[in-house]
Amino acid sequence: MADELKKQGLFLDESYILRVLEPTVAKETQDLKYENETFLEKLTDIRNVISDITNHLENFAAEVDKRKMLAINLQNLANSSAKQKEVEQQQIQMKIIERTLELDRLKIESQYLQRCESELQEIFDNFNQNQ
Repeated sequence: MADELKKQGLFLDESYILRVLEPTVAKETQDLKYENETFLEKLTDIRNVISDITNHLENFAAEVDKRKMLAINLQNLANSSAKQKEVEQQQIQMKIIERTLELDRLKIESQYLQRCESELQEIFDNFNQNQ
């Protein structure tokens, strides 16, 4: 009887239920369906992991950009500070040069006044001696 059913394209499974598909093909189809569902679950898990990794990388990139900007600002501040110190140093050097020139001028003036004083003292002494 099973052979006659096979000729008609009908099959009996292990439970003796009449089927249109051959039991081995039906089992393989069922197994394939289960494997497909498992594969889809794993694929969904992989997509979730990739999404998480992408989010972490985006957050990391944002943090890197933030720190990069902070480093650039600090570098600009340091350069600005260094330039300001250089300007201040140049101003101090200019004051030193000005004061040195003024000191030289005052030394020359002092020497001149000492000579004048000395000459006047000599004239005064000569005048006192002549009297």
